[in-house]
Amino acid sequence: MREIQVENFGDYHNALSQYQWFERWMFRGQCEADWPLIPKIGRKKYKHALKYERAFFRAWKRQAVAYFSRDNIDDWDYLALAQHHGLATRLLDWTRNPLVALFFAVHGQYDTDGVVYVFKPKHHYVQDESPHPLKAEKTGYFTPHSFSERIVQQRGVFTVHGKPDKKLNEKDGELHQYIIPKQIKQHLSKDLNNYGINMMTLFPGLDGLSDFMNWQAAILHEFEE
Repeated sequence: MREIQVENFGDYHNALSQYQWFERWMFRGQCEADWPLIPKIGRKKYKHALKYERAFFRAWKRQAVAYFSRDNIDDWDYLALAQHHGLATRLLDWTRNPLVALFFAVHGQYDTDGVVYVFKPKHHYVQDESPHPLKAEKTGYFTPHSFSERIVQQRGVFTVHGKPDKKLNEKDGELHQYIIPKQIKQHLSKDLNNYGINMMTLFPGLDGLSDFMNWQAAILHEFEE
């Protein structure tokens, strides 16, 4: 896997400009560079959920329908919705926007190096090959219906993993890694805000607005010191 260290915002922009949207590249930011690319359900903490994945997913669906309309939602959308709200699933979140990925790599945690992964799956629209996400044998991507404003704002896309307890690697597709040093994280978060990438725009609603206002207050406090 190709690994490159980013020095500043311009460096990141120049490096990521080579990845064209029509070539199906996707981006994922993580605030800790050491975290492996393993779906949540594939981690040791959730091995019981993986062992009984179908029952685990069915139980979530039975109770989740009380909170949203079920119109035109299939199991792929159900799983994306579950992932979006924190359930341990065999999905990983990605975005088509490299600035959104950078936001998740730098926001809120300034004491560790972050990372942005760039990935082009070998197996493309896996939803066409499998009638159910838990039957997918390959690692590929799918785009859910636009049932969530957050997914729309973040230009969200997901990879589904046939073997969720195995790390994503170059056998699954072309994979590049951009390390974001902790020393530049806070400055990059300010750069991103100048381009309209912040908690308020990526998380529409009162929670995102409150987080954004808190972030602004912390930045203004730094200027006063």
